[in-house]
Amino acid sequence: MLTLEDLKARALVRIVDDDPALRRALAFFLKVEGWRSTAYAGAEEFIHADNSAEPGCLILDLQMPGMTGTELQKLLKSRHNALPVVFVSAHGDIDTAVLAVLDGAVDFLQKPFDEERLLRAVEKGCRQHLAALNNGIDEAAARERSAQLTEREASVARLLADGLTTRVMAERLGVSPRTVEVYRAGVYRKLGLRTAREIADLLELAR
Repeated sequence: MLTLEDLKARALVRIVDDDPALRRALAFFLKVEGWRSTAYAGAEEFIHADNSAEPGCLILDLQMPGMTGTELQKLLKSRHNALPVVFVSAHGDIDTAVLAVLDGAVDFLQKPFDEERLLRAVEKGCRQHLAALNNGIDEAAARERSAQLTEREASVARLLADGLTTRVMAERLGVSPRTVEVYRAGVYRKLGLRTAREIADLLELAR
């Protein structure tokens, strides 16, 4: 599995909020926690400037002048942009929160937000997006592919994701290196992948 430190190095957290003080506070908080971030004053600015191919997540205000947060969420979905959304709002109610999460949001936090909960949501969203970009599949497809593995193949897949060598995997599993090679070939074939990094990302997405 990708370490949190590696994830922070590869991911970019986008902040879209019309409140400049909150944008600065969120950016500073994320920087202290080791995350890279960039901030936008509104949905339109984000749409024109963001690189959707860069892994990360989106911390999104619900109510903003012009395009609202939920409208931006729907637009991203219509464009098949898989960037995960974490809503942070002072105006959300239970119904809005439920609908946002059902529509794919990672979480819906009320201002003032719980910092630990926000960090958990950011990590989850970034892992999801990185896996989706690397494999081009969604969570359901990841689970479907991983379910094809036998119990022993699943064990080998997890060890591959951890970056272990064939010799070490053989010792861990109590089998010969040749047997590990056979299982490993089955893992790559059934998952449709080519590298251990891709396997790690797919297993993360399937969790």
